[in-house]
Amino acid sequence: MVRYQFQQVVYDAHLNGEDILLCAPTGSGKTRASVAPALEGFWADKIGRTYQNAPRMIFVAPLKTLVGAQYDTIKKAYLDKSGERDLWEREWKPSIQTGDDPDDPLFERKIILATVDQLLASFLNIPYGISRRLDNINVGAMLGSYLIFDELHLYPYDQMMLTVLAMLKMLKGISRFTLMTATLSQPLVDAIAKELDMRVIGNHDNPQLFDDVPSLTQQRTWHAHDEELAAEQVLYHHKNKTLCICNTVDRAQNLYEAVKKAYAENCDDVEIMLLHSRFTKKHRKEKENRLLGLDG
Repeated sequence: MVRYQFQQVVYDAHLNGEDILLCAPTGSGKTRASVAPALEGFWADKIGRTYQNAPRMIFVAPLKTLVGAQYDTIKKAYLDKSGERDLWEREWKPSIQTGDDPDDPLFERKIILATVDQLLASFLNIPYGISRRLDNINVGAMLGSYLIFDELHLYPYDQMMLTVLAMLKMLKGISRFTLMTATLSQPLVDAIAKELDMRVIGNHDNPQLFDDVPSLTQQRTWHAHDEELAAEQVLYHHKNKTLCICNTVDRAQNLYEAVKKAYAENCDDVEIMLLHSRFTKKHRKEKENRLLGLDG
C-alpha cells in the first residue's frame, strides 16, 4: 500500500506505537501514508491475520471540500490494496460527517471523515444534530480510535488548533493520532511534538526523505507583475491548464466574464470555469466534482 520511502517510515513508526507529526510537501502522498496502517489493519482483520489496530479511523480536515476529496483518496488507497470493491461499503461502511453530509452523527462507522468543527463539537459534548440526552456518546467513539488531522496549518492558531492540541493531550495514550502539515513552521512543529510526545517525520532532519516522490521533482517558475490580472494576460500565458486566483468574488466574476468573452472572440475551444463561495450548495458541489475529476 505504501509507495515511497517516507510512507514506509510513517507505517513503521505507527506499528511501533508512536504518534506522528508528518511534515511533507503538498502532493507528496501524506494521506496515503497516514491511512495505510489503519487500512492494512482492517484488511488483516478480514483475512484473519494478527494485527494490533484501532477499531475505528477518524480522518479530520478543516474544510468540507477537503473531506470529500480525501474520501476519494482513501477509497482508492483501500481498493488498491484489497481489490474488493464491495468490501468498501459492506464491511467498512465509510461515512462523511460534515454540515452538508451528516451521514454519521454518532460516529459509529469504522471509517469516518469529518470536518474539525464536527469532531471538536462532539468531543466537547455539544455535537451537531443530536439530542441533548445523546450528547456524550460521540466522546466514547473517539476513545481508542485512530485520529488523523490533515492540513494542521489551516487551523486558526488561537482557536481551533489550540483546542485540537488540548484534546489530543487528554487522549494521549488512549487514542492513536497522526497530524499532517505542509507549511507549519519548524519551531511550532518542535513545540507540538514535545508537548504531545510525538515523532516528527519530515525533511528537516532527513533532506533525502522525499527524493523518490515524482511529483516533487517538477520545476516551477514564478513571475511577479505589478499590474492587475487581465483577460489578455490569461490568454497570452495559457497552455494546458491555467488557474486564476482572485481575492474577492466580484473580481473573480469580472475576470471570468472577460476571459470567456476573449476566448469566444478567438474561437478557441477552452473550458472555462468559475468557482466561488456564492454558488448554491448543489452548483458548488457540481463544480467541485468537475474540478476534482480533471486529470493532472
